[in-house]
This record gives sequence, C-alpha cells and structure tokens, in this order.
Amino acid sequence: MPSKAVPPPAQWETFEFRGRSYYWFPVKIRDGEVSFTIARHVADRYQVQGVLARGGDGLILEALDLRTGCQVLLKGLVWHKAVRENLDEPIEEFIEQLRRSRHHLQTERRILVQLHRRGSSDVPHPNDYVFDCNPMLEGPHYTYEDQEWTFDDWTLIDAEPYLVMQRVTGTSLQDLLEQRDGSPLGERLALRILDQAAAVLKQLHEPFRMSNGLTWEMVYQDMKPGNLLVDRQGRVTVLDFGGCQIVIDGTLVLRGSHSPGYCAPETGPAHHYAITPTADCYGLGSTLYHMLTGVNPRRLLPKNFRDEEVRAVRLDLKELEGRCSKATAEIVARCVAWEPEARFQTIRELRAGLAPLL
Repeated sequence: MPSKAVPPPAQWETFEFRGRSYYWFPVKIRDGEVSFTIARHVADRYQVQGVLARGGDGLILEALDLRTGCQVLLKGLVWHKAVRENLDEPIEEFIEQLRRSRHHLQTERRILVQLHRRGSSDVPHPNDYVFDCNPMLEGPHYTYEDQEWTFDDWTLIDAEPYLVMQRVTGTSLQDLLEQRDGSPLGERLALRILDQAAAVLKQLHEPFRMSNGLTWEMVYQDMKPGNLLVDRQGRVTVLDFGGCQIVIDGTLVLRGSHSPGYCAPETGPAHHYAITPTADCYGLGSTLYHMLTGVNPRRLLPKNFRDEEVRAVRLDLKELEGRCSKATAEIVARCVAWEPEARFQTIRELRAGLAPLL
C-alpha cells in the first residue's frame, strides 16, 4: 500500500519538461525500487493528488477531474522493463514488452466495461482512457554491460495510457487488518465481506461474448485483502483486474498474475495451462482465513523461491478453532483444499454454502 511503497505527495519531486510540470517519485517493488513519472495534470484534465494503492505492475492514483470537479482514480503502469543485454541487441523486444503492458491496461478497462454492463456495481466505473507523455521512457537506460542507451520513439513516449475510474470510497481491507495488529475480524463481518467479493467474481466467471464474436472466459486469480476496499457501511469494492487470466474461444491468451500466499497452488510461476474458477475459490478462502485468524498467509511463505516452486502455502486450519463456527471453518477448509477437485467448483456453489451463515 502507499504508506510503504510510495512516499507521501509532499516528498514528490517536480520538474519541467517541454513546458509542462511533472512529478517524480520512487516506488518500492519486490527487488528494490523503480522511478515513476507522471504529469501533474494528466491529459490537461486530471490533477494528480496522491496514491490510493499499489499492486502488480500498476499504481492507482487519486486525482481531481478539472472539467467536472469530481474526484477520480487514475491507474497507470509502474514501470517498463528497459534492460538489454548489450547495445547490439535489437530494441524491438523492449518495444513489444511496452506495447504488451499497455495492452493489459486496455484489457482491464474492457473487463470493467463488461462487468458494469452486467449490473455489477461493486467495481469502479471506467470513466475514461487517456494518454500523456512519459518522459521517463526516454532514459537514460543501461544494458547488462552497463552501457547507456536512450529511447527516442516519441510516438510511444507521448502515448503512455491511463485508465480513469470512478473514485470509490473505503479503506483497503489489508490496511484494516494491519491496523488490528493480528486481531481478527468478527465472523459475521468477514462473511459479509467475502460474499460481496464472491458476487463480483461470479459475474466475472460468466463467459463474455464480445462485439467481435469472440468469447472471453476469465479467472480473477489475484484475490487478497489488498484488492478489496471496505467503506463505513461495510460495502465492498473489488479493485485491480489486471491480474485476470483470459481464455478466448478456448485458447489461453493471457496468463495474468497472482499474489504469493493467497494464490492457489496451481497458479505457479511457470504454468502454461488455463486454471479454472476453483483457483478463485481458493483465493477467497485464503482471504477469509486471514480475516478470521489475523494470520497473513504471505508471512507463512519461505523467504526465497526457486522458479519452479509454487507460491501457495498449506494453511493451518487449527487456527480457526474458537474463532468461528464449525460451519464457517468447513467453508474455509473446502475453499483452500490443495487439490482443485476438492474445492467448491463454482462461485455459485460457494455462495450457496455461505447463504445460511449470513
């Protein structure tokens, strides 16, 4: 979250570029930190004010729409892999990676559009999709041999995309849990939060028939407390659909991403097959486990991974004893079963199991 990954706005640096004002600040990632640059007024319309959340390759910023006077959210890409072996290596691979990451952001917008068309109000509304200059892309960058190089394709530098979304209210569930310092949430509240998140995933799992005749099937894959906002009335908003796995007409076209600790064991770093909606049942179960026990599954992981290792953990279900009813403990146990066939097979089935407990 921003308190740890991004410095507060008062510590951001500003600079002028081609007659416009920009912000620069560092963003922490798993292997260190990267630089992030954004115009103070994106597309000369959205005034950047702060950071709401950080996740995956994206950063969600708070902004003011100068045209309407409304608060909005901007999602931008945190960084682009700009490493080349040496100066003789063709630059086309860097350009392809850049276009691919931007395509993922556009794909997230399409997912939000489809969810709203189906009446899902528990995700941010995609208000706009705009472009602006990203001076950081120019460089300088460095090869593995520490040779300096710059990127001078200004068509791409001037076309950094930003997804503009409805400003939703609430506090990250991750922050709420951290504020409790290991103390769990009450069972009733935890179940209400989980059921609302599950309702969104139920909509997501229903195949989308696109206007071009192709059918999209999706698995969210990245359920965790950091991707849920909870307002004062207990209403939940699901954020960040950039990690979705997408299968189009039976072909896996986007593997997506997941969060270690919360993810199902089949969502390994090297999987080249389509996972099923049971993986989202697992993510919901591990999130419910965190809410009920106060134990963060991520902290149960080993410090270092080998590339072939799964990022899931076998949760100690004994931690649930005395913290929830037997029926709720059975829901968690079935969600986080190691083998996919032992879990709830659909979100509809999971919600049917939750209904008598709500």
